[in-house]
Amino acid sequence: MTRKEFQGKPVYAVEQYVPPAACPDLARFVIAVRVAAAAGASDVHRPRLACSLFVPEDDLCLHLLSAASPATAAEAADRAAITVERITAATVWFLT
Repeated sequence: MTRKEFQGKPVYAVEQYVPPAACPDLARFVIAVRVAAAAGASDVHRPRLACSLFVPEDDLCLHLLSAASPATAAEAADRAAITVERITAATVWFLT
């Protein structure tokens, strides 16, 4: 996503626990979230995956979704068949 695509839209961090044994599946998880988000609601309310971050020391993958609500982000995670620990509002900054 670009800075313009984020501007004025809510962003949610979808937290996924990824144990060491599942690390080889990280790329598959990210692709599944991207595809699931794209298959969401109408264009106006469709969530978009901005990026995913893996924090190996915490066994945590954060999928940042621009979505109309936490429920919309949760629906995308459900379609992606990932296990979500929690979903929280996030803020994105772009450095120029």
